[in-house]
Amino acid sequence: MPTENQPERTFIVLSLKHTHRRHKAITLWRPNDSGYCWTLERAGIYGESLVLERLGYYNSGCSNIAVPHEPVKRLAVDIEYDTKEFGICLPNNAKTWKQLLASVIRKPDYPSRPEYRGVRYSKEVSMTALRRTVRLRGAPMRPLDLNVMCDQCNRSRAHGNHTKCSKLRQAEAVERRAREKV
Repeated sequence: MPTENQPERTFIVLSLKHTHRRHKAITLWRPNDSGYCWTLERAGIYGESLVLERLGYYNSGCSNIAVPHEPVKRLAVDIEYDTKEFGICLPNNAKTWKQLLASVIRKPDYPSRPEYRGVRYSKEVSMTALRRTVRLRGAPMRPLDLNVMCDQCNRSRAHGNHTKCSKLRQAEAVERRAREKV
């Protein structure tokens, strides 16, 4: 809390929810909870009393964290944050996240798992993709019955030229239809 001699500390809120591994910069909150940005000039600066008053909102851990303004200014560099757009931003990398997570206002309720290039995917995400079932017209989709091997030359249909095989298959179909008519 501020005293008479000491001004109130200021914080910048980082969005883990809106920062993806493909982003070059960490997503920051804009002033008055009004959207997101990448550049430090457009980022909102929040007072310590406001952040502590609504700690679960500004510093939940799973979607947002509140970090003091001083380390953010120290870590910010001029980078290309969007296609041909440059600005003073926080680079989205392991080194930056490690320092920012160490300087969070309070330990959040939920663990912080930022996404940046090189971080491993969480097990929960990869396992849900494996368990997912595709549904067609409300029912689970049956496995596809695809012939991967050519019935004429016994080689993979994905490799090589099978025009001769196709002509042989067409000739057999013509003969089969002629026999069925008789």
